[in-house]
Amino acid sequence: MATSGASLIIEYLGQRQINYVFLVPGKLIYPIVEKIAHSDHLEGIMATSELASGYMADGFARASGKVGVCLSIGGPGASNLLTSAINSRLEDSKVLFLTGDVTSTSQGIGAFQDSSSAGTRSVELFQQALNYSTAIAHSDYLLKELNQAFLNSPSHLLIPLDIQTHRYKTSPLEDAQWRQGDLNSREFLKEEIISDQFYEILNGNSKIMLLVGSQVIKNGQGAELLNFAETYHLPVTTTLSAKGAIPETHPLSLGVFGHGGNQRANQALTGNDIDTLLLVGLDFNQNESLEWDSRLYSGRRQVMRIDQLPQRFPSTVKIDLELIVDDCSHTLKKLSLQSQNQLQNLHQSIPQRLKWLKQLQAIPWHWRISPETSLFDQCLPLDKLIRALQTRLPSDTILCTDAGTTRGFAGHSWISSYPHSFFSSSKLAPMGWAICAGIGIQLARPESRVLVVTGDGSMMMHGMEIATAARYQLPILFVICNNRGYGNAYQRFKEDLKMNPFTLLPPINWIEFAKSLGVEAMQVKSISELDQALDRVLGCCHPFVMEVLTSLTYSIH
Repeated sequence: MATSGASLIIEYLGQRQINYVFLVPGKLIYPIVEKIAHSDHLEGIMATSELASGYMADGFARASGKVGVCLSIGGPGASNLLTSAINSRLEDSKVLFLTGDVTSTSQGIGAFQDSSSAGTRSVELFQQALNYSTAIAHSDYLLKELNQAFLNSPSHLLIPLDIQTHRYKTSPLEDAQWRQGDLNSREFLKEEIISDQFYEILNGNSKIMLLVGSQVIKNGQGAELLNFAETYHLPVTTTLSAKGAIPETHPLSLGVFGHGGNQRANQALTGNDIDTLLLVGLDFNQNESLEWDSRLYSGRRQVMRIDQLPQRFPSTVKIDLELIVDDCSHTLKKLSLQSQNQLQNLHQSIPQRLKWLKQLQAIPWHWRISPETSLFDQCLPLDKLIRALQTRLPSDTILCTDAGTTRGFAGHSWISSYPHSFFSSSKLAPMGWAICAGIGIQLARPESRVLVVTGDGSMMMHGMEIATAARYQLPILFVICNNRGYGNAYQRFKEDLKMNPFTLLPPINWIEFAKSLGVEAMQVKSISELDQALDRVLGCCHPFVMEVLTSLTYSIH
């Protein structure tokens, strides 16, 4: 049957089992938006800004395991998307960015919102942000490039209007060749060769600890990781982006290390009694290494790394042995099976490790935190807020947290009992990301309630997206931690009065703001008020905003 370019795009997404496209409409994408409006299998989710739609697609991709699709006009729409594109690449989040453009014949002659190289240069901008970005130069290339971009996401395609409206005599989807390649397909895995030195280090030491990174979460290797840890009774710490890789209620879990980490993990990893530190799937960046803390790799301890990609490290970082493999889970499984062979000594040292584990478990999980500065007569400390929310909300609640003070407190106060129950943007940490990403996560996981913990600074960035949650009646609980300032900045400059204008925020009535968007809201200053608000939340199936008055500064003991 004859079909248009826009119809081909929608049919292709349907073949790939995509349910949602996150968008802001505009003239340069009208043909595609029209096809979405009349689609039986695809729903368009309208955001209030292009950047927010990119974050929504990011959240959807992470929570669903599918590709998140974002659609925007070229020109200003495309440039607005760039931060979300960069964030997707850094977080390895599968997002497909589609942007429209003027017709091919109008490019380079002063057409309004021309995105070509003579205009806003959208492809070139996305080439800097992503590893894959191209323009569709001819209708014959649309399906091929769409397939390539989908399989290489995060990626970007620029689609001129004449390509969107082009009429094909027959649908190119009838040709089965486009089906080559699949997001979940893996090449045949070669037998991993684990060096004798690797076995020797593990066999020669008893106090061995794991530090697990985000690659384990992203590649679904939690089961193999837990089995490996349990086989040899190895204590496990994770980075914030890998929170929940093994249940934090498990006896072998020491919690999160780094900024936003809890006391037990941070003290255990920086102590001087570790013989061997094994890094698994770890992106050893500044945040996830506590500023490349020298205590992680100094002294007599040996540091080994298992990962699927090589990585550059600062010159000061010492890695004794690096094992680059096709699949971490395959390697962990093989190591688990060696308990009676190559790793017999490691297995026999379990009793010594159990004694050590008891000492580690004696370290308090939570920091002792005291509120210091508050701009309110009555407020609720953040650590008590996070713990109270977890106690009172259903066990399958998914937490999505924003940058800044809120993320730090959520990281060490919230206990994640399974993978993909905690979401944050750890590497780039754009403010307001969680407000938008939470919408994509809720759409991906409708069986659970999403809890978005954000701050008043982040609200000033993307608070309008609560209107999107209201528009689609998504049962998200938005908790706005209002401290009337940029908490981290104020903590650093609180003694400098001239810096106050750059660290404090104007008073905004977030309750009236939420109500103006048609969302039920309540202000909270105490645990009793929190209980009242949650009674209302748990009985509703629509978004709810809770403004919590919190302290501006804290001291950690």
